[in-house]
Parts: sequence; structure tokens; C-alpha cells
Amino acid sequence: MTKPRRRQAGEGGISEYATKAGPRYLIKYGYTGQDGSRAVALKRGYLTRKAAGEALREQLGNLDRGTHVAPNKVTVGEHMATWLDGLRKEPSTVASYRKNVRLHVEPHIGALRLEQLTGTRLTKLYHQLEATGRADGKGGLSARTVRYVHTIIHAGLGAAVRDGLLAVNPADKADPPSAKSAASPEMRVWEADELRAFLDQRTQAGDELVIAWSLLVATGMRRGELIGLPLRAVDLDAATVTIATALVRVDELGLDGRQPFETVAEAVVVRDL
Repeated sequence: MTKPRRRQAGEGGISEYATKAGPRYLIKYGYTGQDGSRAVALKRGYLTRKAAGEALREQLGNLDRGTHVAPNKVTVGEHMATWLDGLRKEPSTVASYRKNVRLHVEPHIGALRLEQLTGTRLTKLYHQLEATGRADGKGGLSARTVRYVHTIIHAGLGAAVRDGLLAVNPADKADPPSAKSAASPEMRVWEADELRAFLDQRTQAGDELVIAWSLLVATGMRRGELIGLPLRAVDLDAATVTIATALVRVDELGLDGRQPFETVAEAVVVRDL
């Protein structure tokens, strides 16, 4: 009779343990940490020995392929916060990411460990946001907003893969709203007579912003460029306006110690009045 092969050191093993809900199984295997020291990984909660065996084979395969991720307790919320703190994007973009993470990610999956995330769990989140995702409790988010949330999550988890906290990006296997369903609605532009009617109506109403509306029409500048325009940038004699800065909304409520608006320097552009 052939004797069973003796398991090599660090190859791993499966053990059964008792819980109130019945027997459960754990896997145990050794690995080499980034600092070269030996460590032991322990994962619990498998319902069957077969499931535990499959999980153990997967982890040992990851060790062989060099794709193993050391066990960690980093949560989704902790990682996303760290990622956002180091994100190199425009202040308005980072503020938008923070707002969406705070409203639509943290309350639902923020407490989960990164390793607990799956494509299925993320797809469930997207369906939930579409059904009841509004912060005011008045229904769900649009497909466009949910796809934007997916974009943020995908980028954040991509950073976790690069940092060695995840082996693969679970957002790659998620099913967000399609690009077609999330497309922006077609923009309707006013005709010249409609624009004239608007300016005439604002003038007759004594609107103090009528000069601002007229300047937008005459120059095509952006809203942020207009509200950030200093008087020194306007040369009435030369009939020109120099656009050197823009005022962008960083955080609507001034959260995280920020001021509601921030001035952003741009390349100098001169447009005729």
C-alpha cells in the first residue's frame, strides 16, 4: 500500500473547527513576506472541506505564480481615503471623487476589507445605487452617476493592485451601467433670436447680472473664467478682456477644511469684446 505523501513545510493544510452554526474549515499556509521573513496565513469560514481545498490550491498557485497577496485588514474606506489624499488631479476632480466616495461608497462597502470585494458585490452596489442611491432618500441615481462611481472605484482599486493589497481588480469583473445608458443627454443650444429675447428680458427686468450674461455671449468664456475675472483684466480702451484665471468650485459645503472656491491659474488668453 502506498503511503500518503507527507505535506512539505509551508505547503499548507486544512483544519475543521466548531461553530454555533455547525462545522467550518480553515486553511493555513506559509509564505515569504516582502521583507524576506517567513509568515503564516490563516483563512477561516469555509463551509465545506472541498471549498477550503479549492481556496488553498488557489493560494498555493498564487505563491507559485508570484501573484500572492499577503493577508491584510485594510478596509475599502481606509484605502480609498489614502488613495484620494495622494491623487494628482485637479482640485475640483478630487473634491468630486471625495464627495462620491463619501456618499455612495463609504456607507455601503467602506467597512469591508479589500479582499472581501468581488465583481458580484460591486454589481450589487451599482443596482442598489440606481434604485435607492440618492442621499436625500428620494429615489435612485442616474445611470450616468452610477457609472461615474464605478470609474472612481475602479481607479481606487487599481491603485490597491499596484500597492500589492489586491492580486486583481474586482471592478474589472463588475457590471456597471453601460456607456450607452450613461450617455449625456443631447444638449440643446439657443438660437440667436432666443438668446436676444433672453438678454432683452433680463435687461427689462433690471437684472444686475445682465452684463455678465452679455460677456458670456460675446466671448464664449466659461462660467469659472467669468466669475474669476478681475477688473484689471478688462481693458475698455482696447476693447479686450484677458482671461488668466478661473474660479472653480472645490467643495460645495466647504468640507475637509477647504474654502468653497479655489482660484486656478490658466494660460493667458485674450479675446475681443
